[in-house]
Amino acid sequence: MALDLSRVEAAVARDNTVNQSAITLLGQLSQLVRDTAGDPARVNALADALDAQQQALADAVVQNTPAAPPA
Repeated sequence: MALDLSRVEAAVARDNTVNQSAITLLGQLSQLVRDTAGDPARVNALADALDAQQQALADAVVQNTPAAPPA
């Protein structure tokens, strides 16, 4: 019987897309912080946006992580 790897391949492709998006986002955020260093209100707004995105990512990881099997 042949092993069907299509689901695993799709999951790897999805993960790669998410990882690349996160890398791009972090690069953009660091540049935004540099660009707004002289404007405390904008820096705080960026920090708030980053906190919200971080929480959304953490929530998604928790929601999509299967529970550990019983010992």
